[in-house]
Amino acid sequence: MRYDEWTDEKAISSVLLIKMITVMEVINEKRRKPIVVHGSYGIRRSGIFVITSLLMRQ
Repeated sequence: MRYDEWTDEKAISSVLLIKMITVMEVINEKRRKPIVVHGSYGIRRSGIFVITSLLMRQ
């Protein structure tokens, strides 16, 4: 899964972020393999993605 439209200048909408995480979970549901999240500039966006994903599981 890849998303290139989340730039430093523009925040992603919370609705889109939740949809992306939900799609990722559905894709991985049967496989139950580790998921790798990679960002191009460090941990800002990838960190938000991972933390939001973890919070959604709570």
